Amino acid sequence: MITYYGQYISAETEAEILLMNGKAGDVAYAADTKLRYMYNGASWFPTDALRVLRGTTPIDVKTAGNTKVLTLPATSFRFVPVAAHVEVLTLTGTVILQPSLSLGTNATSYNNLFTSSPLSGLLTTVGLTSASALSIANAVAPLAGSTDVYAKVNITATGATTYTLRADIMGYFEV
Repeated sequence: MITYYGQYISAETEAEILLMNGKAGDVAYAADTKLRYMYNGASWFPTDALRVLRGTTPIDVKTAGNTKVLTLPATSFRFVPVAAHVEVLTLTGTVILQPSLSLGTNATSYNNLFTSSPLSGLLTTVGLTSASALSIANAVAPLAGSTDVYAKVNITATGATTYTLRADIMGYFEV
């Protein structure tokens, strides 16, 4: 295991800088941080940090069915999902009925990670995101490396001409 020591904090206003013990006129202030990394024989993984695994394939929520969202990194460490994040990539037209989707690894149902949930009515503009769009399933087991995660559109969106989303999964690796 190695430990990385670094510095990172940023602020948008001078008032925020002053609250972090910075000086007037500073544009950013850095504070000490520490992350531990472990090597699994192929690559380094943070041991105590939340990871965001970005979805690699857009989900067309105008069409019912399954879409492979991402593949976990090839590692001997298991990944524990804790939350899902959904972002609108494309949207033309007006959404009348929001879609319902789930995320999982169990073939055909794809609901063992995040259960089928109708998306929030707030996801109606490109770029909008929601970290609470999907509910985590009960008793989610850690996932092995190289596992494929799928989204299943259970109820399609109506009204919009095009509507695609990206789903990201947040969690940590057990090391």
